Amino acid sequence: LLGDDPQSASLLFDTFATRGIAVGAADEGLFWSDVLPLGGPLPGGVIRTGGRYGGPIVNVVQHLTSPAGVALDERHGRIYWTDLGDAANPSAVFTANRDGTEVQRIISGPSLSEIAGIAVDARHDKLYFTYVNPLLDSLFAGGIARADLEGASRYGRDAGICVRAGERGDTGARLRDGSGAA
Repeated sequence: LLGDDPQSASLLFDTFATRGIAVGAADEGLFWSDVLPLGGPLPGGVIRTGGRYGGPIVNVVQHLTSPAGVALDERHGRIYWTDLGDAANPSAVFTANRDGTEVQRIISGPSLSEIAGIAVDARHDKLYFTYVNPLLDSLFAGGIARADLEGASRYGRDAGICVRAGERGDTGARLRDGSGAA
């Protein structure tokens, strides 16, 4: 327990570098991003799931660069996450089925970095995310953008010039069984 008071917060899972968390439907529990230490059995970024009251942890997607935000689309059974990227892998928005299959990079671009926060509006089939534009030298170097759930039809200050959507190649992500992403 984090405190002695029964009303205080309680620790459900030990994590390493968790940045984002989303709550699934009543029977699905929690989904979160984590970056495991280099000396660990599965180093690198993962999207994990576990019960609302603790219990076993399942790695849904593995071998990510630096996952940050996590959001769920209950209506379509999808999970979305952002990845901060590194020198070899650009910051991006990804999606997959809830079980980690069919991983797709749906948004990335040269003027998008530090894509971190993410939210899904399933009722209107929209995705919102935060980012920094490293190509801008102005007072407002970052932004909040909106896209369709597939990554198309971007809306925002830089949307017409900076986002390459719909890229569906191998992201380097691996599924629970270690196979390549779809």
